[in-house]
Amino acid sequence: GDHAMRELVQEARQIAQTYRAAIQGQPVTPPRPKVLTFDINGQAWTLSINLSDVWTDGLHRVSASKLRARQRLHAWIDHLALGALVLKNVQHNSHLTTRDHVLLLNPVQNPTDMLQTLVETYAKGLVFPLAFMPNLAWAIAEGRSISAVATQWHGRRDMPGDADDEHVRLARRGLPPLINDPDCAPVAHRVFGPLLAAIAGSEKP
Repeated sequence: GDHAMRELVQEARQIAQTYRAAIQGQPVTPPRPKVLTFDINGQAWTLSINLSDVWTDGLHRVSASKLRARQRLHAWIDHLALGALVLKNVQHNSHLTTRDHVLLLNPVQNPTDMLQTLVETYAKGLVFPLAFMPNLAWAIAEGRSISAVATQWHGRRDMPGDADDEHVRLARRGLPPLINDPDCAPVAHRVFGPLLAAIAGSEKP
């Protein structure tokens, strides 16, 4: 009861302290929203960018959860959006502070093209079940061993795997297991490959 609450409060304070220490710039006026238009298979897709927590040294985000593939992907999309805005006197860097890590992202070239790749991948997933689960895809993109990738899919006694997700089972009805899908690795590298190349560091606070 009280002990657990004190631990939670202390943990929240530590996260907040780490987040504030990462900020080396000055806050900027929230940038005006920007709409990007992409041609996806002859159809116009629009992406609206509306960012907050922008500082002169880049974008700062904070999360009370542990750093997982989904948080990395969200940070990556925001990072590309920051680059697409091309803000004056703002560095194209991103910082994500989580319970167990601080993720740092370097500037990238052609962020708008990278956003289009993600939108194209998303569009394909609206037509046919996409061979993508964030945790499994991250394990593949990182180049983990075959056994580690298999564990991420099948799970273990103390950790459920992606195969246990009811939404995955529903989406993959009549299809081979996601881990055996020939598109699984290409999609993983398409989504997470550029992110891995942009990571400047992932440090424990």
